[in-house]
Amino acid sequence: GSSKLNRREQAILRATWYWREREAINANKPPYFIVRHEDLVCLAETVIDKKRKTAWPAKLSNRRFKSLRDAVGQALDLSPGEHPETPRTVRRRITQSEKLFYESLKALRDRQAKKLNIDPTLIASRSTLVRLSLEDNDEHNRILPWQRELLNL
Repeated sequence: GSSKLNRREQAILRATWYWREREAINANKPPYFIVRHEDLVCLAETVIDKKRKTAWPAKLSNRRFKSLRDAVGQALDLSPGEHPETPRTVRRRITQSEKLFYESLKALRDRQAKKLNIDPTLIASRSTLVRLSLEDNDEHNRILPWQRELLNL
């Protein structure tokens, strides 16, 4: 996906994303009907890679192709200072007590699901269990009363 793009490739993706939005508005169509998200990412990856053929989206009218090419050209002309900043995600390591709490919640969820003969993720997904084990009060408030009851929260 786009998380693997360098800053220059992100600039190309941003320009083509805005191009697609304008095209979609003008055509009164969803953006995905103009060009798929995956195709924009692939284009951004291949435009500056000399070893790969540029992956221009297929089935574009001449007008759309020219305007897309212009958008890519404008992105290529940007100085490095104008390239998007890569978002940094700050992740903290889970503590041993949080891991143990997660494992106990998971075991309880699995037991409850087996008793009810349902898929355990209907009670709580893995990501929900992780957030609960991190004592995320927002997550605790987000889950439904029946989920809290089944998880003894």
